[in-house]
Amino acid sequence: MIPVQIWQQYEEMRRTIQYDEWMTEQWRARAGARTRNVAPEVEEGLRAYVMEHVKREEVTCTKLVAQWRGLRERAGAYLAGVRDDMRGLAQVVVDLDGDEEEPDDEGDVEGDENVDGEEEDDPEDNDDE
Repeated sequence: MIPVQIWQQYEEMRRTIQYDEWMTEQWRARAGARTRNVAPEVEEGLRAYVMEHVKREEVTCTKLVAQWRGLRERAGAYLAGVRDDMRGLAQVVVDLDGDEEEPDDEGDVEGDENVDGEEEDDPEDNDDE
């Protein structure tokens, strides 16, 4: 990568994290807002909805900071002119094969089940041949 591309990636990561932090505060400000002429139950529901979004933004931000930590450290060092010894920085691992599948919310790897929830047969495991 040339320095301009490194800077662009570094800046995109920084802005994404900054946006998540800003969005968290926007949702948090809404939690304290009073609504007029609304039943207490509705206000409680609105507050729960807002806090759900606050938590979602916090989790996303924390995940991105952790996931991009190594890349951001290396890019920051490179852009600062420190190119000699980067051994002390976090290791960056990139899956070039794309073989690893992401688990879904239930921990299952996507594609293991068909629409009806039944396990699909792996074509490579076919013993009928």
